[in-house]
Amino acid sequence: MQNNLNNQKPVEFFSAERIKIEIDGQQILWRDMKLEIDSRIGEHTIGKIKYIGSVNQLSLYDALIDRKGDKEIKILGRSNIVDNTGNSTEKIFLNGVIKELQINETTAGALTVEITAISKSVLLDRIPRYRSFQDPTLTYSAIAEEINGNYGTNDGKIVNVGEDMQAVPRMTIQYNETDWEYLKRIASYTGQPIMAYSDKVFVGFFKNIPAQTPNLKYSQFGKRTKEERTYFKITGTEVYPVATPIKLKTRNRVSGEEVENDYYVLENKIYNEGNTLKCL
Repeated sequence: MQNNLNNQKPVEFFSAERIKIEIDGQQILWRDMKLEIDSRIGEHTIGKIKYIGSVNQLSLYDALIDRKGDKEIKILGRSNIVDNTGNSTEKIFLNGVIKELQINETTAGALTVEITAISKSVLLDRIPRYRSFQDPTLTYSAIAEEINGNYGTNDGKIVNVGEDMQAVPRMTIQYNETDWEYLKRIASYTGQPIMAYSDKVFVGFFKNIPAQTPNLKYSQFGKRTKEERTYFKITGTEVYPVATPIKLKTRNRVSGEEVENDYYVLENKIYNEGNTLKCL
């Protein structure tokens, strides 16, 4: 199966020791990290990190714990693949806010740090709101524009709507729901999901995202069917965010014919085993 699914693109690897953590734009010094990031459609991305921090940044942690408001965090990785300028490819694994931060000083003078982070989609899941949309020609994009007005971002658009999400099929009322809950419900009218994607929220799948072709040479590959749909499970070193379209070439066991189809990543789990980063 693996030979049938191979392609010429090099296998992408991420070394755990090259993970970069930024909190409010400041790079964090760390060693001996344990990392786990869970993402899936319809849910916020959750990241849990535990590491030994630098005592030279103790005052930074104290200030973060004491300060009110959101603390932004980015977790990034550098891969073995280089771009056209010869620099390592950098990929964002989590772009969110800190939910919990705990530090402990040991008697030996070491500093242990534990962080639970959550994607910025959580910003939409805090305040229940009331809205009524009664225009029969209302589109999902118009609703997204209304919701985006509540959130200040660099480009003003935290909510983005997929190409297939056109007219809303019915009058809709947001009644004591958070924006996340409301978007999740009205997206279900068309059978499309809502997804946290980096610092954005996608309503429906996007066709204009370039499809990726994973190299499965060193991956474990399996499939299952559920409710007449086929799902593939890949455990390897290449990381693809939820909502990413990917191309898979499979061989029919009966006819021997190879068929290539497009699929979307519905969930992933990024974790480290020693210095190796893996994605499930």
